[in-house]
Amino acid sequence: MFYEVLVLLLIHVASFNLSSWPAVRLRPSTFTRLHSVDPEYLLEQARTRSTFTRLYSVDPDDLLEQAARLREEADAIIREKTEVAAVAQEEERTTVQNNAAYKSQFSVVLPILKDTGKEVDEEVFFKPLFPQPEFKEISSSFGSEILRFDIPLPLGIILGQEPTSDLITIDEIDSSINPLSSSLLKPGDLLRCCSATQTQMSMPTWQLIVGGIGQPKTVRFMYSCDGFRSKFEEVLDALKSNRMDVGGRDVVLVVERK
Repeated sequence: MFYEVLVLLLIHVASFNLSSWPAVRLRPSTFTRLHSVDPEYLLEQARTRSTFTRLYSVDPDDLLEQAARLREEADAIIREKTEVAAVAQEEERTTVQNNAAYKSQFSVVLPILKDTGKEVDEEVFFKPLFPQPEFKEISSSFGSEILRFDIPLPLGIILGQEPTSDLITIDEIDSSINPLSSSLLKPGDLLRCCSATQTQMSMPTWQLIVGGIGQPKTVRFMYSCDGFRSKFEEVLDALKSNRMDVGGRDVVLVVERK
């Protein structure tokens, strides 16, 4: 089709008197540029000019509005992060307070015998043996508590042991034998710990030098009555051993009470 049009055009041109036409000459470079330009290049130039025009024709008010919107979004993110951090900090503080309250509920100060032979008062934590409700807040009620009582001999109590467990309980209290026991202790209390005495050989350095065998010495210590590490008869013997305390001190009893 292109060649047919070209032939017709040449025939039509040949029919004119070219001598009457003014001489028109095209520069080769101009002709080459006109016929060698890539259409894709022209489209790309048009797009570039359109983009340039859009960039430099933006309304300043629109830019300010966009900046304000971005600022609001950034502030919202910062507020959200601050609130999350505050909630986490409050939860951590509550957890620390709850743990402290839980530990205080089941801890008592007891005289602990050290390797040096001296007694030192220390706070001792007893894991509760009675079932406990789910503890969420400080104001929540506990299922039991740990108590310490110092009672002189004779105690006037009767101990018992559950047939299905190793727990030792206070079954009866004779107020005629020891009124203090009846005012402090209650039937059903779990006996968790008690003081006990034991005779040991004390060997000072000067006796070792001269070949001595030492001297007997009675020491007091705290004996676990949980039933897991001690038998019922051993607990009774531990309570009776307080009679050998040279200082005649009161018997220390630790009970767990509902």
